[in-house]
Amino acid sequence: MFQHLFFQEKLKILMKSLKAKVVKFGGVRNEYQLTVKHIKSQALRAEKHMKQEFQKLHCFLYSEEKTLMNDLRKDEEGQLLLMRQKMKEVSEEMSSLNAVIQSIESQLGQQDSARFLLDFPATRQRANCTPRDPEVVSAVINVGRYVGSLQYKVWKKMLNIINTASVTLDPNTAAPWLCLSEDLTMMGWSPIKQQLPDNPERFDSCVSVLGLEGFTSGRHHWDVDVTGQSSWCLGVAKESIQRKGIIKVDPENGFWTIGLMDGNECYAYTSPWRTELSITPNVIRVYLDYKSGKVSFYNLENMCLLYTFTHSFTEKVYPYFCPYLVPDSKNVSGMKIYPQKVVLQD
Repeated sequence: MFQHLFFQEKLKILMKSLKAKVVKFGGVRNEYQLTVKHIKSQALRAEKHMKQEFQKLHCFLYSEEKTLMNDLRKDEEGQLLLMRQKMKEVSEEMSSLNAVIQSIESQLGQQDSARFLLDFPATRQRANCTPRDPEVVSAVINVGRYVGSLQYKVWKKMLNIINTASVTLDPNTAAPWLCLSEDLTMMGWSPIKQQLPDNPERFDSCVSVLGLEGFTSGRHHWDVDVTGQSSWCLGVAKESIQRKGIIKVDPENGFWTIGLMDGNECYAYTSPWRTELSITPNVIRVYLDYKSGKVSFYNLENMCLLYTFTHSFTEKVYPYFCPYLVPDSKNVSGMKIYPQKVVLQD
């Protein structure tokens, strides 16, 4: 009897462990179901945005084609009108000359010598009054204007409607409390937590997001508009940073950032204490020199240096953004990656 009870207790302990496993597997399954739903939502949103963007390009190309065709037709009509006018003038001159020739031929056939001599001065005067040679007019279409390097010229104009932001945000790293624009260049705090998969790349408690592209070499810069933001933080973060829970954004933890806290002073988040900056900029240029190990911040309005971090980078680093740090309601607008002007060399 004792042995029977002993083994029952053993089985109960094992059952408890198995049930705990079932609960754990159930939690993972729920997470997978959320991920499946999120994947479908991502695909639908991406498809919708892609269609909208391609529609803009289609409309632009159609408009450009229509404009060029209209210009070509006007050019054609103008040149044809000029040629018709010149042909009319030449025809009138030919008719006048033919009339003179007929008159002279008539005089040459005159049998009455006295009459011929009497009319000769007037006839000679008409024969001497010949017009100048007709002007040769170059009235052709400058075809090169329309078809020469056509694709390149249209592409240059297309740059005016193309998003030229230097950094694209990575939605798979965005915290659930963060809203991103469809083109992934603007971010803002959301009062409602979104139902997103808790994948390893994603921030959870810290309302942050990384740029899509990381860097292991070279020099790079991007501009961020923080106008209207009462709290923000931005800069550079290494790939291996902590993304779950409360995060301290300083160099010891793999962050090289500056930020504004609750609309007050602007700081560089140095270790062990923050460094107060002299001004609070509206548009900030982040400049990364990977080889030199420098992350510099400039006020884009006058390119005044705000602060420079120095570090020897040993792994990939990413642009880092946090548009909301303190629970208030003053952040009326989102942080935005400033578009950059594309300069083409002809």
